[in-house]
Amino acid sequence: MGMLAKIRRMHFREHIPLREIARRTGLARNTLRHWLRQKDVVEPQYKKRAAKSVVDPWAEQLAQWLKSDSHRPKRDRRTAMAMFKAIQAQGYPGAMDESAPTSSVGGKRKPGNPGRPLCH
Repeated sequence: MGMLAKIRRMHFREHIPLREIARRTGLARNTLRHWLRQKDVVEPQYKKRAAKSVVDPWAEQLAQWLKSDSHRPKRDRRTAMAMFKAIQAQGYPGAMDESAPTSSVGGKRKPGNPGRPLCH
């Protein structure tokens, strides 16, 4: 069932106020009013944004590395810095983010950042 049908059902059958419908759907109340006042309204079809990333040429390589490293012990996995340097050698123009972990990807935390305690 489409979003428009759900909105119309909530408003006309269940008599839920517009403010509550807006809270549940994340749509603006003005948008809801506009859709509900029209007789023969069709739910709008938006184009998907084609966002290209600068990492796209290396995405398959990175995914392959992560997949192959998932079967290795943590100490033998490639670090984020090692992967970054490898794709940089292949022509990646970007920079390493300061907040990215430099130990194994998804592994240890940075020193000085204890994170959440394990015990309560």
